[in-house]
Amino acid sequence: MKKYIIPFISIIYLSLLLILGVIDLSTLKFQSPPIILEYVNGQFIEGIRNEFDQQIPIEDIAISFWSGIKFKLFREGSKGELTGAENWLFTTEEFEENLDGEYNRAEYFKKISNVQDYFKQRDISLVLVVIPSKSRIYGDKIAPYPQSEQLRSRYQEAIEALLSSGITVVNLEKTMVNKKEEEQLFYKYDTHWTFEGARFSAEEIGRQIDPILLKQKKNERSFSLRIKNESTFKGDLLDYVPTLKVERETFKEVEIIDNNPPVLGLFDSLEIPVILVGTSYSADRRWNFENVLKTSLKLDVLNLSEEGKGPFPPMDALMESEYYKEINSKIIIWEIPERYIPIR
Repeated sequence: MKKYIIPFISIIYLSLLLILGVIDLSTLKFQSPPIILEYVNGQFIEGIRNEFDQQIPIEDIAISFWSGIKFKLFREGSKGELTGAENWLFTTEEFEENLDGEYNRAEYFKKISNVQDYFKQRDISLVLVVIPSKSRIYGDKIAPYPQSEQLRSRYQEAIEALLSSGITVVNLEKTMVNKKEEEQLFYKYDTHWTFEGARFSAEEIGRQIDPILLKQKKNERSFSLRIKNESTFKGDLLDYVPTLKVERETFKEVEIIDNNPPVLGLFDSLEIPVILVGTSYSADRRWNFENVLKTSLKLDVLNLSEEGKGPFPPMDALMESEYYKEINSKIIIWEIPERYIPIR
């Protein structure tokens, strides 16, 4: 039966496009007859193409139609997305062995070690926070998709390799696996962690780096959070499944309250002991990672993370600017999602 489904759907699909195309061709409005020169240099043909693209929405209709068929029949979204149980969506980036291909595994760890050495020479503690993939924490939702042994062991092997190089690394996997029964840690239709996922992670970071924090005792602050409102947004993975009808995701709008702000004298310089560097998990204000870090660490945090650039460019920019000197920072927290770490 299945072998007849694709041909049957294809006939309906092509027929629909043909009918819509014929109907919409009658609506095209062309400009006045072209002069000979426009035929020669291609301006006339280019004009027709532009008119066609602008006035006939057939491409959008075709894409939506086929996306809907793929999702309904085969549980597939567009390239870049995997659909798990209960319509949980996952990015295929988490299943890639080398996401950007710029570095192999050895080169990647070497670059991290170079960053560690750079800050160690300046008496600054580097703390690496490796965020487990959503598919690792919610493996039960993505079980039908096989993963290689190297992908399954990537997180723990990366932690061990970094620790053996003398780098302070925070392992979040165990905490997240345990806490997912209490709260939802990642969004169902988005790549990122929820407020609760960020909060539990910040608390675990505080526990694991307590000896480093003790050195900053004199800078301790009292921060508290007040949830002002809840707002909705469209999860980023829904762009791959445009026909999936779902509720919008919800994020918390949070106000952070500084209960004992420092009083600076005329000649005092501002000190921010912690700098946060990372990806969209840290940069996007909706996830509140910066805020929950402040409350967990009891220290002020300057967020220099950037979206859409990966882990290294924001860190390279920080080292080049030497901005940490101006605010006398002593701890650099560097957030790296697991999927950026190559396995070979």
